[in-house]
Amino acid sequence: MRNYLLLTVCIAVLFTSCSKSSSTSTTLSETAIIFTVMDAENNVKSGYTIMMFTEKFQLDELFPTIEKQVVSDSEGIAKFDLNDYIVNPKTLYFEAFVKEGNGYVWKSIVHHPEITISKGTKTTTSIIVE
Repeated sequence: MRNYLLLTVCIAVLFTSCSKSSSTSTTLSETAIIFTVMDAENNVKSGYTIMMFTEKFQLDELFPTIEKQVVSDSEGIAKFDLNDYIVNPKTLYFEAFVKEGNGYVWKSIVHHPEITISKGTKTTTSIIVE
């Protein structure tokens, strides 16, 4: 009887000291557009300002409101983090510029990205510059 009581106590201590631990982690989906800025010969270009608009940019028309802008890094990458910007699907327009004095000179050629993006999606593309 004494051994049975000792065994029961040992088992009870074992179960109470070994409780299962669980943790929950929530991964938020990234909403982003990532550009590689390059010239027509596929050379990456740093220092280009990529501007984001909600309407198409036309050289001979009034400059649309700039929603966001990002400068391409040493690897030619310009990443737009849109987690806080996108709620519903939205079409966005992008153009490349180089800062010159107090203004900007338009440098996009051939490909003028028009991207419809939804919350939780990531798009990778390129923008071709002079």
